[in-house]
Amino acid sequence: MNEPDLWMLSINAFAAVVIILSLLGGALRLLTTLFPVTASPSSEATAGPARVQPGAPQVDATLRVVIEKAVRSTYPGSVVLEVHEREQGTTS
Repeated sequence: MNEPDLWMLSINAFAAVVIILSLLGGALRLLTTLFPVTASPSSEATAGPARVQPGAPQVDATLRVVIEKAVRSTYPGSVVLEVHEREQGTTS
């Protein structure tokens, strides 16, 4: 009885992996289309107080939330009061 060549087995295994990954990718695409991501009310509640002084430059809300989460994870119980954006090229 003839045994299949190693290269033919490798090609078949590679094709099987590509097909399985394609099916998984299609399933993921279908799920993300059927169930899109929406903003939850709890994400707004955990964003913390937004204290903006008049005349102060506006900081992107996403950037502010990321900074607040990073500070809270590093220093539990802390609160971010102000976020200042500095211009490129300046040092302080």
